[in-house]
Amino acid sequence: MALPEEPQYDVLRKIRSEVSIPIIVAGRMGYPERIEKVMNEGMADCIALGRPLIADPDFPNKMLHGEPDSILLCGACLQACLKKVRSATPIECMANPWVTASPPGPATPPKRVMIVGAGPAGMAAAVTASARGHKVSLFEQRDFTGGQFAFAVKAEGKTTMSRVLKGMIGRLQQSNVSIHLKQKVTADFVMRESPDVLILATGARQSVPEIEGIEAQYVMTAFEFYEKNKKVKGDRILVLGAGMVGMEVAETLLSEGKEVVACRRSDAIAIDMDPITRNLMLKRIADHPRLKLMPSTKLLDFTPQGVKVIYKGEEIILDPFDTVIICSGMEPDNALAEALKEFRGEKRLIGDAAEPANIEAAFVQGVTAGSEI
Repeated sequence: MALPEEPQYDVLRKIRSEVSIPIIVAGRMGYPERIEKVMNEGMADCIALGRPLIADPDFPNKMLHGEPDSILLCGACLQACLKKVRSATPIECMANPWVTASPPGPATPPKRVMIVGAGPAGMAAAVTASARGHKVSLFEQRDFTGGQFAFAVKAEGKTTMSRVLKGMIGRLQQSNVSIHLKQKVTADFVMRESPDVLILATGARQSVPEIEGIEAQYVMTAFEFYEKNKKVKGDRILVLGAGMVGMEVAETLLSEGKEVVACRRSDAIAIDMDPITRNLMLKRIADHPRLKLMPSTKLLDFTPQGVKVIYKGEEIILDPFDTVIICSGMEPDNALAEALKEFRGEKRLIGDAAEPANIEAAFVQGVTAGSEI
């Protein structure tokens, strides 16, 4: 029987009191605390797990041995499991890179590995390389690990994805990786340390489009929005970019009572999202009275009277906005790589620093880099 939310406990207790047949509970049971509650109170005889076992096949053993904090949790994202199954390709998991492949063997000989950037790509590379016996040092200029993923899980409807991030960070903390936070790495520092292998996972940055008059607007990037480095001003907000990030920002703004216009040049909204997640998101907000979606839109000019755009081939003027949030136009942050052209050791550029993509791609690239060095 499905047990999607905690209030169903009462239903389960009632069934338990009325029937004598074995009860198996299934459906969103990949929560250690939920399993403990159900089993300790005798509400069921068995717990059925599906996707959580893809993320961590040792889930049951870790529960039996009292090690729930070491479980790599499923975030119910569907981005690598169901998506792959539907496309008839081998199943994958963002929390577990070795679903359909064996972990790499020991490194011979072990090397000194420096990794710059503790986002999904950097963390995956660090954990994989360390597991093979390399001496790994991971550097991050922020005071936390997770990179952009730490911002992504803050979006509306993505709270369960924090479980994947927690699993990644847990795997990192349980490894032998030497972690250095709040340390900006320079080319001189790398040359002094002279590692055998340098892996650059420095991520991507938002580029501000060149639109006439945009410099006179109150502008922030999606990063600044989630980092809270800037405060959203006013109630009328323009979101440039109606892909996954733009729509997640728009949904958050709507939940805060803002009026939102989200536009993009192409004619598809959030096409870079997993189809199931996209459909659920659009059902939640597509008909929202304070949201206007504008695909096939080209911005021409910000003026005191409003924003001049070409919308579906027709030039129109939108009323002025209080805040403009840039959610498109990512570009690799590879300045450090450019400054290290003279580095003579083995060097790899991975994740968004090589080419902006999604978290799954970054994670896979990190695992691959850690496996191959």
